[in-house]
Amino acid sequence: MPPIDPSNPAPWTLRLKHHKTTILIHISPLTTLKSIKQSLLKALQERTPSGILNGHQIPNDASDIRLAKAVDPLDLDQGWEEISVDADSEGIAKSIGMKNGGALAFRFVEEEEKTEDEDEDEMVLDGSKWKGQWDVVIPKFDDDFGLLVLTVGVTAIPVPGFNFLTNSKGFSCPILSSSAGGKAICISGNVAVQASATNRKLNIANPTNQYAATETFVEYFQANSSLPSSSNGGPATVSGTYNINAKLCYPVSSTASNLSTVQFLIHGINFDKLYWNIPGQSYLDAAAAAGYVTLSYDRLGTGLSDHPDPIQVVQSALHVEIAHQLIQSLRSGAVGGVQFQNVVGIGHSYGSIQTVGLAVSYPKDLDAIILQGFTMEGSNIPATIAAFHPSIAAQNDPVRFGRLPNGYQVVNSAIGDQTAFYRYPNFSPSTFAHLNAKKQTFSLGDFFTLTDPVSPATAFTGPVSVVNGQNDFIFCASDCGYPSDLGAGVLSVLFPAASSLSTSYLVPGTGHGINAHTTAPQAYKQMVAFIRSAGL
Repeated sequence: MPPIDPSNPAPWTLRLKHHKTTILIHISPLTTLKSIKQSLLKALQERTPSGILNGHQIPNDASDIRLAKAVDPLDLDQGWEEISVDADSEGIAKSIGMKNGGALAFRFVEEEEKTEDEDEDEMVLDGSKWKGQWDVVIPKFDDDFGLLVLTVGVTAIPVPGFNFLTNSKGFSCPILSSSAGGKAICISGNVAVQASATNRKLNIANPTNQYAATETFVEYFQANSSLPSSSNGGPATVSGTYNINAKLCYPVSSTASNLSTVQFLIHGINFDKLYWNIPGQSYLDAAAAAGYVTLSYDRLGTGLSDHPDPIQVVQSALHVEIAHQLIQSLRSGAVGGVQFQNVVGIGHSYGSIQTVGLAVSYPKDLDAIILQGFTMEGSNIPATIAAFHPSIAAQNDPVRFGRLPNGYQVVNSAIGDQTAFYRYPNFSPSTFAHLNAKKQTFSLGDFFTLTDPVSPATAFTGPVSVVNGQNDFIFCASDCGYPSDLGAGVLSVLFPAASSLSTSYLVPGTGHGINAHTTAPQAYKQMVAFIRSAGL
């Protein structure tokens, strides 16, 4: 690797926000705020010929643009703090302490603001006389169900292999954004996936209330329970076209060299694709820094994807088929506009189960596999459900999930979230709170068909790596090394024909939700090294 030249540092990505508009701009961290304003004005003038943005007149002079940084970069709802115009001549990193991937709010100076005498006492009290004019709309529940956030893209520094018009193929209403740390430029949007699967006919009713929902789990785990067998009404074919919200990310680095390989990321229960892009510890950033393209998506019934019948439709078999169709679309170029030669399947927890299902049913789909948060040990699943205290999503969080049927469940409390997914003290309380506030649904169909895809993948011959938190509660009862490495058992039982390059790794002091821990970089280093060792 060539030495880093401090006079020519790697480019940063900043997100400049106004109402529902986000402008993505790639800059040097040495760029002055004045230059950023000039680039912003140029972009607005080119993309907004009317001269009006969100009801405001775009100025003719960049000096009439004001910028503000987030009070809390992890929670933009906390508001914005105006950046002094005195900082205009300083590099952005030096002047305001901005970091790669950060967000700035912008507004235009109003005519009355130029002429009215300012009250110094008011300035001191409020921090900014025009504080109320920072108009930034943070996506809420309505956005989860299709409200489009328009994004204008500015690429000041070319990104190798990336072209918005080409790479947005297959995405409806594509949105240009960046990874949390700005090391990747991304296209997000819905991908229409046509899929057919042999699900189970489940002989259970949609719970009428929380009492009925809770009783379902109690009866499932009672001694000598008949519910696991009596609920199985036999095979049932489901088919349809489902909107799957996906995020395709390209490395910003000009040294990217693995653009023929895409990492295919499937999240687990309690998360959506945000699991792969947690601010401060984003796997999308780690993969991009290593030169890799990634495709992450919200599984059916989570996040921004469709939420069909949670009992008869949202089941494991259909999840596997949707994943298969997405992979075929990446290989053909139908999604992303590029025919990827290699696909690395990476799953977490329930996403790992689906990745195993791909290896069983479609062994040629994947060239290598990484399974996070998964072993063959299931004895702690009842304790996990007890920790979850599954709650009807619509009642637990009516603002986010109030429109969903009662068959969609969530982890009831932050305490249950910590118990099942975290190992104290190796996580940031602010990250924990951030992710808990964004917890996601799982369906009763998911629960009743949880392990259906798991069987030996005898035809898969590629390398497999199993990466577990040493203190995984769900799959290891908090000790994945007892009596021996439980991840290694996955390789011998499920992947008898896998390459000799296969590995197992335990992340020290880490719970089930590996990416949510401060130890995540250790896992990422292992994962990237494994992929490189496979020649991908």
